[in-house]
Amino acid sequence: MNATLVIVDKCFSLGSFDNKKALLESNGIQVYSDSETTVTVCPWYANAIGGIKLRVSQSDASRAKEILESINSVSVEPEMYKAKKKAAAKSLFIALVTGGVFGSTFGYINKSLATGVEVFLLLAFITYVYTAYVLIKKRT
Repeated sequence: MNATLVIVDKCFSLGSFDNKKALLESNGIQVYSDSETTVTVCPWYANAIGGIKLRVSQSDASRAKEILESINSVSVEPEMYKAKKKAAAKSLFIALVTGGVFGSTFGYINKSLATGVEVFLLLAFITYVYTAYVLIKKRT
């Protein structure tokens, strides 16, 4: 093949790469890739090597970019999922603060680091479960 290949996108996960490759190929665009095997064998290298590069011939590049732009504009995460994720993060923060304050206080009073850590873990877990339930329940 004598055509010049152009990078139209970079993917940092194999799933994203496979989806985009299938989409382009279903639209009649031949896709070539760099580093697909490396990321398949060692997925943690994806960021270090700059991801899997989707390459197409120069004549198909503009059409491939249009197709990829159309799927990139669609939100992957529904709003409800984003709200629940935010609520879970908020409840984890509350749990860590609550467990840290009471755990360290209890450990200081009893002069025992082990007791303080146990109280911290117990209170953090209970607070996380409770606040996650309340915050997620409130949003649904």
